[in-house]
Amino acid sequence: MGNETIMDEMFDITYIETQYEEGVIINYSIDPKIEKEDLKKHIPFKKGNDIYIPILFSDGDPSRDVNKEDLGPTQSLLQSAKFRILIGKDIVPVANTVLLTAGNNSTLDLAVPAYDVGDMICIEIPLIDIIPAMSQYKYLRIIP
Repeated sequence: MGNETIMDEMFDITYIETQYEEGVIINYSIDPKIEKEDLKKHIPFKKGNDIYIPILFSDGDPSRDVNKEDLGPTQSLLQSAKFRILIGKDIVPVANTVLLTAGNNSTLDLAVPAYDVGDMICIEIPLIDIIPAMSQYKYLRIIP
């Protein structure tokens, strides 16, 4: 089984286009016992009481980072764009603090809002705030 087949099984992509919103829903699940090393990096893990969720948009290539001022008119469009991550309360019952982090006590840590929405926690990552260092963010750190 090639990586493409495994990736197709892991990810379910749904496109959204309404009069109010446009975007993509990406659901993914991964077997924590997966054998492929290159896919293990996508598995959330605990460190102490904190939960770390790998960020899928980070590729570690700083040449892709963009200075906010260089965005020109696009900057105003990106002000309202955000990533939303929904996590079931059976996995994360409480999220007192959520940080977008590069790990290793980075000075780039960015606090992002988390909301209680019924049986889920909704984490919103404003796109405009992460563009300058997008390649360096590796995890969402949830502090209960």
